[in-house]
Amino acid sequence: MEAMKPGVQESDACLKPMAQTGAPPGACDADQTSQRRARILAAVEHLPALPAYVFELDRLLSVSPVDLKRVSTLVAADPALAVQVPRMCHAPLWGLSQKVFNIAEACILLGAARLRTLVLTTHLLERLGQELPASGVRAFWQHCVLTALLSQQVALATSATPPEEAYLGGLLHDIGALPIMLAAARELPDSKLPPLEGPDETLKSEQEMFGIDHCELGCAMAIHWRFPASLVAVLERHHRPEEASREADLVRIVAAADRFSRARGYALGVTSPILHPELEMTAEGCLRACLPALDARRCRQIALVMEEALLRFTQKEFCPGFPF
Repeated sequence: MEAMKPGVQESDACLKPMAQTGAPPGACDADQTSQRRARILAAVEHLPALPAYVFELDRLLSVSPVDLKRVSTLVAADPALAVQVPRMCHAPLWGLSQKVFNIAEACILLGAARLRTLVLTTHLLERLGQELPASGVRAFWQHCVLTALLSQQVALATSATPPEEAYLGGLLHDIGALPIMLAAARELPDSKLPPLEGPDETLKSEQEMFGIDHCELGCAMAIHWRFPASLVAVLERHHRPEEASREADLVRIVAAADRFSRARGYALGVTSPILHPELEMTAEGCLRACLPALDARRCRQIALVMEEALLRFTQKEFCPGFPF
């Protein structure tokens, strides 16, 4: 396996704090914004590629029955996963009392959904989340995992797109926010990006501070990492699904799930769920906004599915594990 640290350090150098360049913290003039944009994009260019087996694991874990022998072999070949997978079995959240040291047994106990999330989050956090506060990283992944689960449920209910693609799109839709969160933590320590604004306001705030928003940046990262075209479309258009010219059904499904997650308080930068009165509060409202072709009856039915999924998520019934 290729070493992770050199790539991460090289990326970090591109995002050195403004204080080292003599620029005033929080400055938002055109020159500073342009410099921040250049540093963030340079960091993306220096990100090491995700190993091919990450997507192979995701494919294996999205089908039934799961080929546990092949999964265990791939997990064992990755040093980080080989440590994380057995350790997650000891987390109090899952109520698994026995000590587990065998990777195959750990894969069985965790289950495909938890393991699937663990694979992707472990690798992304190694590259992008090392310098962020644990509470911010946890809030980020809570939002993404809930969006993934909601997307999967909507895909199953509509049959508009494969549910495994919807899950992956929901899980990764906001990865462009991680470099922005990292840049904000380093360059704007006293500044906070408003996490619960509507989608248009969020993108506007990011553009004003960094000259780029998390959708544009996520698209650049997806292309750099050679993600499938369907994922590129989701990362680029999930805040403006009406502009999606390809994979429109998938983009609209993830957009609805993202809005509902945000509306219920599971948003970037939020460490505990708080309802936000200015966003669409109901699943039905989010579906109408993002999937206008749904008739009223189907919209109500799928809204109930989303509400049930949210309830199960908050009760940890099918909440996948986090690698922290």
